[in-house]
Amino acid sequence: MMIQDISPKIFHNEFHNLAPRPQDFVLAFNGRRLYSKIEDRGEAPSVSLPTVNQIEQSLEQVGPGEAGDVEQATAEATQHAAEVSHDENGLRDHYESGNTANDRQDYELVFLFEVDSDRYFLMLPKTGFEDPSPAIPGFAFESWISIRAFAQQDIKLVAATGLQLNKWYRTNRFCGACATPLERSTKERMLLCPNCGNHVYPRINPAVIVAVRNGDKLLMTRYAAAEYKQRALVAGFCEIGETAEQTVAREVMEETGIRVKNVTYYASQPWGFASDLLLGYVADLDGSDCITVDKNELSIAEWVPREQIFEDPDNTSLTRQMVIDFKEGRL
Repeated sequence: MMIQDISPKIFHNEFHNLAPRPQDFVLAFNGRRLYSKIEDRGEAPSVSLPTVNQIEQSLEQVGPGEAGDVEQATAEATQHAAEVSHDENGLRDHYESGNTANDRQDYELVFLFEVDSDRYFLMLPKTGFEDPSPAIPGFAFESWISIRAFAQQDIKLVAATGLQLNKWYRTNRFCGACATPLERSTKERMLLCPNCGNHVYPRINPAVIVAVRNGDKLLMTRYAAAEYKQRALVAGFCEIGETAEQTVAREVMEETGIRVKNVTYYASQPWGFASDLLLGYVADLDGSDCITVDKNELSIAEWVPREQIFEDPDNTSLTRQMVIDFKEGRL
């Protein structure tokens, strides 16, 4: 299953101007790392996200910018959270009185989306770029590679999309036209300049992934400088003034010196880890199979026979799905 295939659950990306509830989930990032807990790294691992209640109780104990013994603060936060959870009326009063995480001075929670009835909020610093540091037992900032490897299907999609929106909010604090601080719209997922009226929407990068066939061989690559070290397919971003099919031909030629024909659409995929919308294509070799590698983009590019493809069966990505389909004769 690719990252977006979370059936029977449903991803609701509609924007709502909602306040967080104690049971809602929080996406807190440190760079590309997500604050989460990996449960049982064995045959059936899963990833848990903190709730609003857990985050708030933790940060109330540690406090913004406070020094001290983190282990002691964590223990105190756990005890305090347990005491509050036993007093349901007190917890309800605590939130209904407006004493919520959004009232803190150092961070705020921004509604993102829902999966079924579960709501997810993004944790952002109110000023500057320094993040609060929650300390919840068992939780840590995990890399996106760990999330991709261990998370259940819906959490992978949640994490990837949350990372995409986190980057958008953090890199669009000021208007690009007049430098005025941007404000969040209460009606749609958009940032608005109160001075000149400029509208800023989430950035989505259209990109192509192409499986180039040469009989029973597939053109496979490795990136020259990337955190991802597995073999991949030729890929690249669409440029202005060209179709996706033209991007396919250009990127294959630029990276490998190969010409292609019979360019055919395969499938698309949202890939929030890089803010991409991936467009998958299949193409055939046209002419010489001699490869000229662009060393700025790739470390290797080679024709791999079908029977020699031994790829990770993780079908999270469109790339992996296409490779496996080729290996098993479906592409």
